[in-house]
Amino acid sequence: MTEIFRKLPVTLTAGEKALRGEEMAREVSRHAALEVQKKDETKRLGELIKDSDERIAELALQVNTGIEHREVRCVELPRHARNVVEIQRADTGEIVDSRPMRADERQVGMPFDDDDETDSSNGPTH
Repeated sequence: MTEIFRKLPVTLTAGEKALRGEEMAREVSRHAALEVQKKDETKRLGELIKDSDERIAELALQVNTGIEHREVRCVELPRHARNVVEIQRADTGEIVDSRPMRADERQVGMPFDDDDETDSSNGPTH
């Protein structure tokens, strides 16, 4: 004779039933915690996906236009005759922007001022 095992219905004892009730309560709590975790994780993953979508769009624009926006050294050039300050790229010399002069920028220094743009080491020019 060969012994085998099969899954068959067995009536629980009162003690087993109480244990299953406690186990079910623990599992309900675990399930609720997993639902919260799922919600939090879904939100986090959604944010990561949104960030990825934004980066893809940025890269696509760069590939399609051949242009990338970078920090480029610029200089401010006062244009007193027009009361504006022009912003010039240091690498290409291109004027990329201009703005109205502030009141303190409209003050033109005298030749003997320390802030003069001319070289004062050559002495006075008359």
